[in-house]
Amino acid sequence: MKWILYALTFVALLLLTLPLGAQHTLSGSVVDEQGQPIDVGNVLLLAPVDSALVLGDLFLDGAFKIEGVASEPYLLKITALGYEAFHQMIEPPSNKASLYLGKIQLQQQLLEGVEVIAQRSLFEQKGSDLTVNVANTALSNAGSAMDVLRNSPKVLINSGGQISVIGKGSALIYVDGQQIASTQILENLTSNELKRIEIIDNPGAKYDAAGNAVINIITKSGALNGFKVGLVQEVGQGKHFRSFFRGDVYYKLSKWLFQTSYGARPWTMGGREYYFRTYELNEVLTEVDNKLEYSRKLFTQDFNFRSVYQINANSKLGMQYTTLFTDGEKDAANSNIYNENKETAFNLDTDITGPYDQNSHTVNAYYEWNWDTLGSNLFLTSQYSNFDLERLENINQFYESEPVGEFLNKRTFNTNAIDVFTAQLDIHKVFPNGMQVKTGIKNANIANRSLLRFESQLADGTYQREAEASSDYDYSENILAAYGELDWSNERTQIKAGLRAEWTHVDRASEATAFETQSYINYFPSASISQAISDDSRWSLSYGRRIQRPQFQDLNPFVFYVDSLVSLRGNPTLVPAFSDAISASLAINKWSFNLNYTHTSNPINTIIQVEDFDNPGTFAFIRDNIKSTDLYAVSVAYPFSYKSYSAYFMLGARYEDHRVEDVGSLLENRKAGYYLYTNQSVQLPGAIKLEMIYQYTSPRVDGIYVDNPVSFFHIGLTRKFFNDHLQVRFWANDIFDRYKFRGISNFNQSHFTYLSEGDWHFYKITFNWNFGKLGTGGFNNKKVSSDELNRINRN
Repeated sequence: MKWILYALTFVALLLLTLPLGAQHTLSGSVVDEQGQPIDVGNVLLLAPVDSALVLGDLFLDGAFKIEGVASEPYLLKITALGYEAFHQMIEPPSNKASLYLGKIQLQQQLLEGVEVIAQRSLFEQKGSDLTVNVANTALSNAGSAMDVLRNSPKVLINSGGQISVIGKGSALIYVDGQQIASTQILENLTSNELKRIEIIDNPGAKYDAAGNAVINIITKSGALNGFKVGLVQEVGQGKHFRSFFRGDVYYKLSKWLFQTSYGARPWTMGGREYYFRTYELNEVLTEVDNKLEYSRKLFTQDFNFRSVYQINANSKLGMQYTTLFTDGEKDAANSNIYNENKETAFNLDTDITGPYDQNSHTVNAYYEWNWDTLGSNLFLTSQYSNFDLERLENINQFYESEPVGEFLNKRTFNTNAIDVFTAQLDIHKVFPNGMQVKTGIKNANIANRSLLRFESQLADGTYQREAEASSDYDYSENILAAYGELDWSNERTQIKAGLRAEWTHVDRASEATAFETQSYINYFPSASISQAISDDSRWSLSYGRRIQRPQFQDLNPFVFYVDSLVSLRGNPTLVPAFSDAISASLAINKWSFNLNYTHTSNPINTIIQVEDFDNPGTFAFIRDNIKSTDLYAVSVAYPFSYKSYSAYFMLGARYEDHRVEDVGSLLENRKAGYYLYTNQSVQLPGAIKLEMIYQYTSPRVDGIYVDNPVSFFHIGLTRKFFNDHLQVRFWANDIFDRYKFRGISNFNQSHFTYLSEGDWHFYKITFNWNFGKLGTGGFNNKKVSSDELNRINRN
């Protein structure tokens, strides 16, 4: 699809050269009532008929110059913060190449008085979508962006870091419209950099079709007159010590805006996995008791550089580079006790050690052009991302069966390199009658190369490659997407309708499978209607179709060794899952009521696979398509505030039905449950703010698993010093140590009990210091929508 990239590049060059055909230059200076130059503002040339923006620019220190002006009438409009807008009709004479307008004086805008009547709500509900306002709220000191998500309603993060929206399922995570390459980015993105978080239950046609929901994290504007420096230092203690440092520098010079940041996180990621499996074979009751304790000592560093050049008042160019490095060492102890009819048959103890190295790089550039005062714009962008992983694991096993013992040592070497290139063009046209048309095209090309070498130690101490468990895998995918969306609204009604089409071409080959190629096209319609019943009540109804594509590593037919009994396996037969979702909402005063239904065909879940039922002691965890799921969910939310106390309450109920093919029969996991979330804060004497967050999720089902209840209770204290330049926050996370994932499964003719827990019970203190000259303006981070990066497994 190189022609698409050529076409997009040509369009960008064409747009950048549009002003070259004009003939005149307008200049002048803007001063206040004392004749002093005004620091910054806008100079705009508008069409006299409809006030559409024709040309424009920023003025700095009072001086302005606009080039490329045609010989025709214009409405000159000059604005600056704190001053009344200036208007004047002008017409450049055809016989002059330049026109100096002289000094233009602005009148100061006088205010009789200002009364602050309310603080912005921490949570805002719009239909079934929820906005979490982070900036200037208690959550701005939560720590990292991941901490903010953990403390947000409707969001559930399991021990493996997978993020889902309760009542909807798996979610795509965007930062300023870009699909993130790794959730580690959220750990290194500080909460004070965030403006808001949008939890979108039913994304429209503009978003990539993957995922059942979208979580879009919007960062603060960083355009400043002068400079700003921000420093964050965080230390904490749970099962392991944790630390985090981050420094940010913002700088504005004329039309250039710059930001650079560096973050470092030395930390240990630890956890525990446990399962107890029972099955019966030939009247022998077999019990397998497995315990896995693991830790990864990691050092993560990230670097980010952003710049924006303001071409004129209605167009800009931007660029960003982000890199993330993680180095570490894995240490795991895995023990198995194998019993037959309550008697120990053998023990298998395994130690797994080895280095871990991961890095990613992303560079993107964009051009944005706003061509009228109604909000119409064109957005052109391209992005390149790569992800590299390399790890070596030494697997030292000791098999003990009285009266003998035996060492069974193995090792694996795994490399994975993924490159993603995307190009995207979006056009948004706004009409005076309330109609909006959005259309765009996007091309994504993905190349995935992975190698897994599995070796067993021989008697002489050397290692020999095992071909059955080793894999050399190449996968490439090209997705060409186009969408169109109509949006019409008036004072009471808003209607949206959109259609997205995605054409996919796949090539793949490995040692285990022959070369395969496949092409297919899918369509994703979406529609919504919202109408006001009265001044304080509104109802809405929406529908959308989504896709869940397999992660790249899941398609790789590898065998990832845990020990002689358990392995993790890839599955090249995986197919995408499709979901159809309907949502309805009703807002009355401050109350919000929501109802959701989602049907998913061929959802992708982790199952337990026994290949040889004559020897069921050996099994594998494998990602596979199950038959279908149905999810019904209803929720009610209410914000409350009184003087120095504020709170947000959400209560939800759900019914889930998961259907799985199980050795010739159909396993149906069905369960009803509920969900409770509350966020409360109170201002204490001494400028101290107390925060409390509680969340409870009742037992739920997920594919072949039935989870036990999950809950957490957090408490925090925040104090500001030195005119709010320094903020100190103490945070106690999961005080009662209840954020653990337990459950059961009855699948493949066996009973399975499991526990998975991470290091979520901890205490930390955060120092956030900001200094410098703050200014006005907008530093908008415009990035390409890159759903493909979400399909990278980083464990």
